[in-house]
Amino acid sequence: MTRKKESGEVMLAVAANAPGLVWRLGISYLRYKRQAKRAGKVFFRSLVTNGMPEKEARDLADEYMSALSLMSIMRQLPFRRPVLAKNIKG
Repeated sequence: MTRKKESGEVMLAVAANAPGLVWRLGISYLRYKRQAKRAGKVFFRSLVTNGMPEKEARDLADEYMSALSLMSIMRQLPFRRPVLAKNIKG
């Protein structure tokens, strides 16, 4: 089998499985957001129960929930740019 034919089959397999993967990732993301929201509410209630004023507790709970945000997590990932061949000394 030629390399071109193999790469075409791989692309076909990826295209066939992509919608299912996107669907599963979307469902997982929604579950994650629901759990983060619940955790923020529990955190807020525990702060208020232990004597913290509601405004300060709300601010802390909002900070806590924003730390669980997917976008903030992705911003912290160390993405690296590909090294170009001309930048390699050797």
